[in-house]
Amino acid sequence: LLIPAATLLIIIGLSIYFRKIIHLTITRIIYGKYSFHFVSVYKNYFIRNPFQYCFREDLTQKIQILTDDLNNYECLKTETSIEFDEGSFGDSFKQLKKRKGDPYCYNVLDIKAKDLRFEVAGYQCSNQGKNCLILFYFANDELFMGEYVHKNVVDPPKNKILHNYKVKAEAEVPDNFIIQNSGSKMISYSDNGFTIDVKYIDMGNNSLFEKLKAYHEGLENKISVKKQGLKPMIASVSQS
Repeated sequence: LLIPAATLLIIIGLSIYFRKIIHLTITRIIYGKYSFHFVSVYKNYFIRNPFQYCFREDLTQKIQILTDDLNNYECLKTETSIEFDEGSFGDSFKQLKKRKGDPYCYNVLDIKAKDLRFEVAGYQCSNQGKNCLILFYFANDELFMGEYVHKNVVDPPKNKILHNYKVKAEAEVPDNFIIQNSGSKMISYSDNGFTIDVKYIDMGNNSLFEKLKAYHEGLENKISVKKQGLKPMIASVSQS
């Protein structure tokens, strides 16, 4: 029997659709839905992220900018222990999810060349009656940084943070600064007039930041080589 063309197209379309669903289901069972594998397969089929982004910037670039800022911000000292969200530094993503449930937003990046996998999970919170976002940054399934993102804040939390960590400043504290204790943990406070970002960082994982630095230096070298390769081409075009 001949199958009508329209029916045949429907059958083919359904088979392709269910093949995608089966592939996604198997990937989710093996790796979990909050994983680089599941997100990659989903994006490949549907050309979009299955979860809301926590931010659109490149994740490694965001961290690199932070490390650059740490060298430029005024450094204040504290003897108070610096912890983030009930002392969760070093926790795994699974531990976070068990404690807080499914995240509101999720970013993931895998850099196989440097044996690095980054995940960012975000949860909504409230400050002064306004919504804010709390972000958890993982490197190879270990929490190394947390961030509070405040928008449209009437009363900035700067003075509260300085008071809580018993910071004694000889002069007025600027809008961008870091607080550091005798250990490896610090706080980065940044106020650009629109958004206030308060980051809690554990700098104890030296290999992580060394790998990130090497990764960005490699990217910069590739860009430099490409630019140098374009110069002869541009010159030949202009001469012709």
